[in-house]
Amino acid sequence: MKKTFIYLFSVFLAGISFTSCLGDTESSTTASDFAVIQQTEDYTYYARVSNGLAISWTGLSSKYNVGDALVMTYTVDLNQYGGIYSTDPQNIQEQEYYPSQNQLRINVGENTSDTIPENNPYKFETLNLRGWSPYEDIYKDKFLFYVKAKIKDGQTMVPVFSYDTADGMQRTSTGADLPENTIIIDVRLVVRGDGNPGSTETSKEENFVVNFEDIRNKVFDNSSTENKECIFWLRYYNAESTTRPHYQQSNIGRMYYIADTNK
Repeated sequence: MKKTFIYLFSVFLAGISFTSCLGDTESSTTASDFAVIQQTEDYTYYARVSNGLAISWTGLSSKYNVGDALVMTYTVDLNQYGGIYSTDPQNIQEQEYYPSQNQLRINVGENTSDTIPENNPYKFETLNLRGWSPYEDIYKDKFLFYVKAKIKDGQTMVPVFSYDTADGMQRTSTGADLPENTIIIDVRLVVRGDGNPGSTETSKEENFVVNFEDIRNKVFDNSSTENKECIFWLRYYNAESTTRPHYQQSNIGRMYYIADTNK
């Protein structure tokens, strides 16, 4: 192997515990993590989690499809020594489920950001990455976002992500050029429905899985023989924004392209 991965993951739940008993005959790990369903060339289904483990259990392929994502708590025996780690179904507790058809995609191209009016009433209280990996082979470019915003009972909210390549859109808040290997992703909050009669706006929380595949296809040349990275900032209106959007810049997220010749 020409490369050694140093996995830099944003693991959102810090509840990882290791247990060891019976000397060296048993070593297990228990964790809560974001996972994406994948399959091998011989159609074996497994869930990939942030530390790179591939985990399989009875009934996985009958319940999930390739590309589905979930948040789960799992326990696996590490004495299986690599490959796909098998565990009993009772060692898997699904906490959140995101079918591939319900995952969001990013609008890529010129004039895709849909300018947000200055008096737009719907703003983010919080917009954060909750689970992600910069490596395509871990999560297949699926990113888990946490959204908090004020809406009424009976309304629904959804963030809309855009990578706008039109002239002037890929600029800092002062109009300067972006740092090297950096892009801006615009996010606007769409709220649907009038709400229940008499209801008032209160803070609501929801998680969304966003597929970054279209970003990868735009910014990376898959025939390149050089490793590359893409750092992304988020630009959106938050509760403090008035006429100018908020730029969320440092430590947000990134994607890596590893050339085939370096794998």
